[in-house]
Amino acid sequence: MDRIFRPVLLVLLALYFSGCSSVVDSTYYSRHVRLESMKRAYVVHDPGSTYGCANAAAEALTAQGLTVTSGYIHDKPADTDFYVEVVDRWQWDVAMFLASLEIHFVDNATNDVITIKTFQQNKFFHTFPDQRQTTFEIITSIYNKEPTQK
Repeated sequence: MDRIFRPVLLVLLALYFSGCSSVVDSTYYSRHVRLESMKRAYVVHDPGSTYGCANAAAEALTAQGLTVTSGYIHDKPADTDFYVEVVDRWQWDVAMFLASLEIHFVDNATNDVITIKTFQQNKFFHTFPDQRQTTFEIITSIYNKEPTQK
């Protein structure tokens, strides 16, 4: 019995720890835009999402030195440099947990997507991440991995 139990336990532990969560590297679509030159951001509240991650995104952008306002897309000011779409999806287990989080930076003048960064985790093997901390990590990683100007 012990010969069967140990391998099965090791496989289950490997699956558990390998499938927890990950932040996917940013995909940059608009390389001509330098985030460091953009100082005014608008965080869009997605009606299908909670405001927790959107509020955390506004805080994280403020910590990066930006002037940030937020609200619905139809209230977006014309003079903002870029806007941020925050889409968080939640699942139920023993308690609600953050299943995925996508953050899109979009150029306000051209509506071109500047970058997309996502957090996702396995719905079967998952953790219960803090939404504020996860949002801060994503915003920080966007600014830390900005592509070099050619």
